[in-house]
Amino acid sequence: MKQPDLPEGPLQRLNDALHDLHFRAGRPSLSLMCQSVADGRVSRSRLHTVFTTGRLPSWDVVDTVVEILAAAARDTTPEAEINEFLRLWRAAAAADHALPAHDVTTPSPVTDRRAAEATAELLALECDAAVLHPGQALGLTYRIRMQADGPLPVMLGASLVGRDSTEYYDTSGDLHVTLTPGPESTYHRCLRVPANTPAGDYRLIGGVWYPRSGERRMAWKDQGYIVQIDR
Repeated sequence: MKQPDLPEGPLQRLNDALHDLHFRAGRPSLSLMCQSVADGRVSRSRLHTVFTTGRLPSWDVVDTVVEILAAAARDTTPEAEINEFLRLWRAAAAADHALPAHDVTTPSPVTDRRAAEATAELLALECDAAVLHPGQALGLTYRIRMQADGPLPVMLGASLVGRDSTEYYDTSGDLHVTLTPGPESTYHRCLRVPANTPAGDYRLIGGVWYPRSGERRMAWKDQGYIVQIDR
């Protein structure tokens, strides 16, 4: 896969590291990598975009790519790679979104047995509008059920994915909450449509994440093409 021509900076370093890991894994094809994604949550085109475009990929796609490639490489493991890739991704995200440097941190791996064994189900993901313009905020409601030995801190993420598989998201709206085991919990957050989002139809995707050697998605829901962006 051809690398994009990127200027020196955090995004270039992230892209270089991904290509290096791909080489160390034996340069598997995109089709072979897709077969390793058990639930089909990452398409072939989204994998291709990670390696070949100058756009910042979302963390869940990078996380998936690192897991696949590090598991295939003989000289490393996903656990050995994930923290470094999260550091690289957060540095690139900070530059992309002009975030202050102190927001870019490398998390410590979670060794808590409760976190490792917890399971969550995203029962519903609802939005309060069907048609928006770039810059407007989409109100989201999450209904979540978790099974665990006790409370667990998680992050509620969301993104819009176009018909060309390009993903648009707003990390400033990510909601950090503490889930407690029980029948279900309801939470609300906003997803502000990025200014560079083209007009068109978009899939709404939401996820529940928790730290485990980086950030790990516990549950996700794809609502299909229910959001339209007008300009």
